[in-house]
Amino acid sequence: MNRPTITDLARMLQLNASTVSRALNDHPDVSPETKKRVNELARELGYTPNQLAVNLRKRHSGLIALLVSEMNMFFNPSVFRAIEEEIHANGYNLIILQANNTLSRETQNVQICRQLAVEGVLVSLSAEAQNLDHFATLLDQKVPVVFFDRVLPQDHSCSVTVDDLEITRQAVDHLLKKGHRRIGGLFGDPKLSITRERLIGFRETLSNAGIPFDPQLAMYAQNSEEGSHCALELVEKHQVSALFAMSDELMVGAVQALETTKKKIPEELAIIAISDGFAPEFYNPKITHIRHSGYQVGQHAAQLLLDVIRGTIKKPLQEKLACQLVELGSV
Repeated sequence: MNRPTITDLARMLQLNASTVSRALNDHPDVSPETKKRVNELARELGYTPNQLAVNLRKRHSGLIALLVSEMNMFFNPSVFRAIEEEIHANGYNLIILQANNTLSRETQNVQICRQLAVEGVLVSLSAEAQNLDHFATLLDQKVPVVFFDRVLPQDHSCSVTVDDLEITRQAVDHLLKKGHRRIGGLFGDPKLSITRERLIGFRETLSNAGIPFDPQLAMYAQNSEEGSHCALELVEKHQVSALFAMSDELMVGAVQALETTKKKIPEELAIIAISDGFAPEFYNPKITHIRHSGYQVGQHAAQLLLDVIRGTIKKPLQEKLACQLVELGSV
């Protein structure tokens, strides 16, 4: 037998479905005898209420949705851990939906959030998202939404980010102070605003130091394997003395490439990255980086969303987290 419904119970007991529903909810209008009959049959058949329908009716699901562009082993795990801990500690359950970096999947995930009557949404945008039109249905229904990490730079929604221009300036300036003038840059998906912002920071910092920007020294890579190929080209073809990697994933690819060249780090080649701080510890020498803590981003994003849900924050708030230079042995 399929999962029994209130309609099944009503048919078998020859009662109205509304009477059965009130009996199951211990409504005072239903006699004790009817309540007993209904509850005995419900136990016998293993009836359980449709929780989704209950949530929709009560507008309280206890669910928070986390919409991410993609799953990877860099940055995301610490973000997820912080969010889950914060959400669970405050009595909610977390569901995670990933968009595979496409707008179509992200739009589908927004619809799933509506169907599940989630009480709040945390979002790291996909590469294809150029506006927030596909979030209109959630925003129109006053479902709290907080964006983090991958956001639209001109948007005024609640968000938690870092200053991408500033942290790139910090990294490149550190290389300049160490005497490097021919610096190669490894950047991610050019469709992402986070990539564009970090490229601007890279270019402007060089320009302010009187070094003309050479487009050949700024290369794009979608993953660590592509990052490895780009790093090799920058080192062997363009003879850079230092590399800047805008993410952990690209830093890993770059270090793997450098190991094949036999160049000594930092004596013959320097490398600096924007990093969560975990991966740099695995190399010898350890990699100097600007610490962009995924855990801190996740924690602050979750706390901001909970404050919006509680009503303690009523206007959009854009929070920018500070990052610090962690000087290790690669520069």
